[in-house]
Amino acid sequence: MEAFIQKLKKFRVLIIIAILIISGLLIWLVLRSSDSSEKETKGEAETISRTGYFTDTAYPVYISDRDGSLVVELDGSKSSDLKWETDVNAENNLWIKDDGEEYGGKLTTVISPAMAGYTTVTFTRSGEIMGTKYIAAKIQIDVIGVKKGDGIFTAKLSDIRQITSDTGAVDTESPYIISGCNVLFPKSGDWTLTPENEDKLPAGLYTITRGIDTGSNTLSYSVSFNPDVIANEEGTVSPEALNSVLVLKSESLGIEKKLACVMDSSREWRLTSVEEQKNAE
Repeated sequence: MEAFIQKLKKFRVLIIIAILIISGLLIWLVLRSSDSSEKETKGEAETISRTGYFTDTAYPVYISDRDGSLVVELDGSKSSDLKWETDVNAENNLWIKDDGEEYGGKLTTVISPAMAGYTTVTFTRSGEIMGTKYIAAKIQIDVIGVKKGDGIFTAKLSDIRQITSDTGAVDTESPYIISGCNVLFPKSGDWTLTPENEDKLPAGLYTITRGIDTGSNTLSYSVSFNPDVIANEEGTVSPEALNSVLVLKSESLGIEKKLACVMDSSREWRLTSVEEQKNAE
């Protein structure tokens, strides 16, 4: 027994060192596990973080940040017969990967940066009515590729814009397409477009140009809106001008639709239905 105790005393330094090494290893494993758990939690939070844009329109967009990439969810379920098309103005700057197939008009796309720089990704949904092509929806996303300290690139959303068209009377012989400040009628018809209560509006508030393509028998109205005349020289604002609307009407079809001229996300004037505008508010 005494000999065994002597041996323990002889190797006690080695035993202490071994205990310290084992203790240090255990502490390192615990800290590593905690750090990994924290990263997982953060990663989950980033994936869950999801921001909606244009959610009060027929084409909402949802964007989330996942591991430095932007996950874009496009919802075109209101026109499920159409397809999303993708265009990038600087293809070398980004990697674009989608799920390869739309499901009920919905498409998920992942945007990852390949280098630092500014790029615009455009998603377009086009249609055709009686031979007249139109853009049902155009979503433009400005993406900035940023290089981090570890050399990895990450994608940042800079801006997002939406342009949409409206269609109506598609089950008749004289449908219409509202695109920007233009109204198109692929098969003409007796459609009229006039300001409501025009006699009470300032002169020059609206300029409406009517045109007919004799070859295709397409009728069109082009609208110019001049906000400068809403207030007179004394600075008094005309409430009639401020709340003015246009009336789109077909006597033969018994359809009447009120349109307002509003500024869209691209800072361009466009026509929108008054009902749509009220819903957005």
